[in-house]
Amino acid sequence: MSTPHEQAQSTVANLADIFSSCAEPGARDFVATGISWTGGTPSAVVFSRNEERTRQHIRERLGDNLAGIEIVKSGALLRAAVAEPLAGPLAGQQSAGWIGKPLASLQAAGRSLRSWIQSLLPAAPIDVHAGVRLDDGTVGCGLRDKQTGAAYFLTDRHVLRPSSQGTVAVLQNGNHIGKLVSWSRVVSDPDWAVLAALPNVRPSACLNWEACLLTLQGPMPHGDLPLLGQQIIGMGGATSRKRRTGEVTATGACIAFDELAANGVCTRFMCREQILVKNLAGQQAFGELGDSGAVAYVLPPPPALGANPAGTAVGLYWLRSPAGDLHALAPLADVLAAIKAAPPPLDLELWR
Repeated sequence: MSTPHEQAQSTVANLADIFSSCAEPGARDFVATGISWTGGTPSAVVFSRNEERTRQHIRERLGDNLAGIEIVKSGALLRAAVAEPLAGPLAGQQSAGWIGKPLASLQAAGRSLRSWIQSLLPAAPIDVHAGVRLDDGTVGCGLRDKQTGAAYFLTDRHVLRPSSQGTVAVLQNGNHIGKLVSWSRVVSDPDWAVLAALPNVRPSACLNWEACLLTLQGPMPHGDLPLLGQQIIGMGGATSRKRRTGEVTATGACIAFDELAANGVCTRFMCREQILVKNLAGQQAFGELGDSGAVAYVLPPPPALGANPAGTAVGLYWLRSPAGDLHALAPLADVLAAIKAAPPPLDLELWR
């Protein structure tokens, strides 16, 4: 006999299947589905731009029994809603795209001048904390090669808009910190990017904004992710500039991305096994524009989640709704597995 969690997993899989194509206009309201823990019992939740149309679509496909399925209104989850892409080709490069944007042009010129001055000076040691600014996003965490001990940094692909390996020198407060070596290339996967740290740059074990009282641990094993249901977790990005908190509203989630061609044909990509987080009432948003690439973590007491102590890395922040009320994390264990499977294969662990 299946457990309530297994039943919820089956329902989520069925819901993901019936919304897997956006050929039917009624299906285009679907945003995501996942496992909710409202009242401490696992059940399926569907996020939709139009609850009634989605409810009717489910009835037509699964029958009238909607018991155990909650439908919640939500805007679409978009990568671009987390960090605005630069108007030029690559981070750290000047572009004609800055014409007509005086402030941005001055900022780019200032970074170029600082970089030129620094290139004339001996490379000073640089410590980079998780959570600091990296171009238009955030350094999520430091990583270490399990075999060589070489240092790397993790962020989101859409922060850097990469085009080729090794071409992006990333800036943090005007300092070059690393070069791009690998990034996500599968549309239906979360976006991520890995930077090889320059010789004078090392990740810090401390979380920025936590005064070194809390360091990243983990990542949380995939099998422990259901423990996150209705838990409050923390995250601090380059824009937030302090710990923000949010409540995990669904795990094992499937998120839809649609591409609409000029002829009206809709293609849908489904990203599975994600974590959805909602804002806490009366508090600031869990993440803001520019927090892309931040890593969320288990908070200090109340007690640790199972064997996962405070600071255990939960997931990589890469999506939010335009209204900023719903956010998505890719489980960090899954991100590290994807990095290992991508060229070049890198077997990385958290820097600590």
